[in-house]
Amino acid sequence: MKATPLYSRITRRMWNSPDFLAMEGPRPNERTLWEFLLTGEHCGSTPGLFVLGVGTMADTLRWPLPATRAKFQRLIERGHARFDDVARVVWLPKGIEHNLPDNANIVVGWRRHWHEVPDCPLKAEARDVLRKRLAEIGPEYARSFSIVLGESPPRPSSNPSGREKVDVAPKDQPNPGGNVTPDVRADHTPNPGGNVDRTRAGAGAGAGAGAGENPESVHAGAREAASPPGEGSASADVRAVFNHWRSVMEHARAKLDGKRSNVIARALKSYSTDDLKRAVDGCKLSPHHMGKNDTGTVYDDIELIVRDAKHVEMFAGFAERPPTPPEDEEEPYDPNDMWNRVFVGGKLYDRRELMAAGRDTSRLTPIGEARPRG
Repeated sequence: MKATPLYSRITRRMWNSPDFLAMEGPRPNERTLWEFLLTGEHCGSTPGLFVLGVGTMADTLRWPLPATRAKFQRLIERGHARFDDVARVVWLPKGIEHNLPDNANIVVGWRRHWHEVPDCPLKAEARDVLRKRLAEIGPEYARSFSIVLGESPPRPSSNPSGREKVDVAPKDQPNPGGNVTPDVRADHTPNPGGNVDRTRAGAGAGAGAGAGENPESVHAGAREAASPPGEGSASADVRAVFNHWRSVMEHARAKLDGKRSNVIARALKSYSTDDLKRAVDGCKLSPHHMGKNDTGTVYDDIELIVRDAKHVEMFAGFAERPPTPPEDEEEPYDPNDMWNRVFVGGKLYDRRELMAAGRDTSRLTPIGEARPRG
């Protein structure tokens, strides 16, 4: 009888937590990279499938970019990972074995993340592997995955009215809470009708909207309160964070529009002004985000830096312990190097040309051992 595997839960935020970053880090190695790929904050709900560039791996692990790329290539060659360099999609074929779904409903929950991953040949490969593995677990799991893919309709709701159930007092007793059926549907989308169940409103409805008040005026007030603020209406803390970012990143002409103001204001609910300023400083110290990456793209927008807890804490960590800059002196690519020459169908090809054409070269055998480097 096959033994049931034991699991230990690890929070994904560990990798960018201040305590973890204060520890001495390991030198580039395949084991640590494999652990990071399995448990890092880049992971979504779909096991083993996510979007992640090699530059981000290097920044998070504080490793030189060439060394990170070399270790990642070794994982690919060993069959532990697959990578689409164009879409930046990573696929861990054995990832699901380390994160098996507890029930079929969890598989249905993969739907949003699945559609956020860019379509590419590697995603299609992941689809086939997951479909087969889930069918082995049970037919209900396979059907749930077909719902994720849009091949089967979602299961009928056990609550056809679409309203969330609210506990109310019996008709012959007063309703102390004054509960109102929420103006949302069970799937947490706005109720197109915007109807309030006034048979359950009790005294609470009058307290919330005012006796005899027109509900439309209440909704209109809510919409007005939710309207995006501009630079003139932003709080002093929001302007302080934005002005610090504008100065540090040298974006003198940048404007504090409603979208930026809302993102900063949301972050200020969880972090202080100094925390967000420290995150801005950390982004400035990240070579990868300042353009030293495969594409030469600069990633310094304030919306990225304070987007969520993951980014704020990661960039703030960079301020305390700046990422190791990529090595400037990387050995130039030599097309005559035996490591870079492979046989395909009896013909000799340059490995880089095959990669540019979209071919996976990780399992192709070079014509000989690579010459000693360095």
